[in-house]
Amino acid sequence: MKAERGEGRGGAGRAGDRKRGLLLVPEFPSDSFWSYRYVMRLIGRKAAFPPLGLLTFAGYLPDEWDLEVIDLNVWAPSQRKLRAKMTAADAVFITAMSIQKRSLVEVLRGPARDVGVPIVLGGPFASSYRDQILDPRSESDRVLYEGLDALVWGEAYASTDALLE
Repeated sequence: MKAERGEGRGGAGRAGDRKRGLLLVPEFPSDSFWSYRYVMRLIGRKAAFPPLGLLTFAGYLPDEWDLEVIDLNVWAPSQRKLRAKMTAADAVFITAMSIQKRSLVEVLRGPARDVGVPIVLGGPFASSYRDQILDPRSESDRVLYEGLDALVWGEAYASTDALLE
């Protein structure tokens, strides 16, 4: 990957223009502890965990960013529709935990492939597995390495400004 903490293509859009960011949450496997698949139906909810880290990151972005959140645990658009939303964005910001790796890889192999928009991964997965992503030894890690433009680990507030430059 071409990115370290706070580096990457960044700076999408022209100065002074409104910028569009897509905040994306990969899907939890339906058979995992994290999906709470059966409990969600009983309590009338679609997801157990709102993407608080990603929403906190959104709060660090300058006011000129218009943001859309797509949580694949709540709504799974077609690959064509997801690709269109990515293409319309100036940047795609993704957060994930290790249990969401399969979904993340599917997104990067599918709708995000060669989308021409900077794709940034942060959150627990990026922080815990950055060495595997930066030095891929498996096919899925290679997909991450080649599909991501920036990898942000640690606390987002420390690198948000540098990321956007």
